[in-house]
Amino acid sequence: MAYIGMVHNQNNYLKTILLISDRYLREEFNESELIEFYDRIKYIESIENIDSIIKEFSDQYIKFVKEIYQKSYTHADKKLSDFIKQKDKSIKIIWGDSYNVLKSMDSESISLMVTSPPYYNARDYSIWSNLDEYLKDMRLIIEESYRVLDNHRVFVFNVGDIFDNDNLKTKSVWGKRRLPLGAYFIRIFEETGWTFIDDFI
Repeated sequence: MAYIGMVHNQNNYLKTILLISDRYLREEFNESELIEFYDRIKYIESIENIDSIIKEFSDQYIKFVKEIYQKSYTHADKKLSDFIKQKDKSIKIIWGDSYNVLKSMDSESISLMVTSPPYYNARDYSIWSNLDEYLKDMRLIIEESYRVLDNHRVFVFNVGDIFDNDNLKTKSVWGKRRLPLGAYFIRIFEETGWTFIDDFI
């Protein structure tokens, strides 16, 4: 426990937290990250209230883990990230293909997502050769959304059933049937890692 020696001046509450957490911190962080984390929490030694110490330690840990996770994604566009992070009250609109834009965004950088995706072949601008191709494209977007949305945040996904031809069994007009898009999407979301909370009809 070499790093415990670095914080010997800290109060007993923080010492206890570090003694208990040291094994887990070593599993999570490499040596340089561990040194950086201990350096980052030094200010906590001046806090005397146990609840405040626990909160500060937890907040710093979560923040640090998120920063490491964000650094591991190397495809983010700095110009786009800076634009999104601008501290002003203006509404920001990003024009582009949703998949490509999501690929350019930092991990866990969005607090809430609300969308009504293109319904399978319901509009001239959203035509796929078959239902499988449509769901494959939607899965890619959902996977990127999972990476971009902050941990434990909500994605509100507005979709409904449609009556159409899935173009998998037959391409004739007789192939039209009810396509339960909601059910298909719930499966994709859960396979991606999301937790289904509720549906509103």
